Amino acid sequence: MNIKPDRSGGPLPLSGNNGTQNPSPKSPFSLPQPPGTGAGKDQVQRKAFDAIADRFSRADLNNPAQTESLIHAAVEELVRQECSHLPAQDRAAVAGRMQTDPLLRDRILQYFGKILQ
Repeated sequence: MNIKPDRSGGPLPLSGNNGTQNPSPKSPFSLPQPPGTGAGKDQVQRKAFDAIADRFSRADLNNPAQTESLIHAAVEELVRQECSHLPAQDRAAVAGRMQTDPLLRDRILQYFGKILQ
């Protein structure tokens, strides 16, 4: 087998444009952005978590049943906002998995520990 080196010895040109044009910023393999991404989305999430915080108090963090209810509400809201493109059965599976994740539970409790009064 006779393998010939490329012409220039340098990097190979990008297919389709011979390296003379900038590659397109929109790759055919890029994922579509879900609707509602950006700065406005953060405000929507904050309002949703503020609404959850209005239903609880700092003392509820010491009550295991109330803590579970708080975590459940926060995870359900996250899944509703971030996974709206998934079927309901898949969203329920994601929410169930997230509710049992110790790191996520800790982060949720830390967040609500800061904002609850």
